[in-house]
Amino acid sequence: MVSLRERQWAAQAHAMARNLDDPDPNRWLTLDEFQTRLAPHSRTERVKPRLLIDSSVLEFIGRLRKRDREFLRARVEAIRDFPGPHADYRTRDDTGRELDGHIAGRFAIVFWDDFADRHGKILGVTWADEVT
Repeated sequence: MVSLRERQWAAQAHAMARNLDDPDPNRWLTLDEFQTRLAPHSRTERVKPRLLIDSSVLEFIGRLRKRDREFLRARVEAIRDFPGPHADYRTRDDTGRELDGHIAGRFAIVFWDDFADRHGKILGVTWADEVT
């Protein structure tokens, strides 16, 4: 027996089929076909946060060797995707906001996971031995 919810999904899929390049927009879709079409637009799909990098960080990284730049780029992208596991220590900025820090090889990366705005903000990169 088909539930009311499945019938509603099928009706929505039928409406979606008219907007997509479907050879037969009048045919009804099965629930699986409908879910397949919705998959790219699913609410559960995780959207990567935007990565914002302070200009002083770009200047610091620009003076490094290519190998170090590539290493830091990979690490910064990993922080953007999943910041929690990379929070090795906590520090505060001038306004008192708590920031996370990550020791990556010879470097210390200070970042802020701005969850509300969906931004990963890289606020500073220094040498790890200069971190107090």
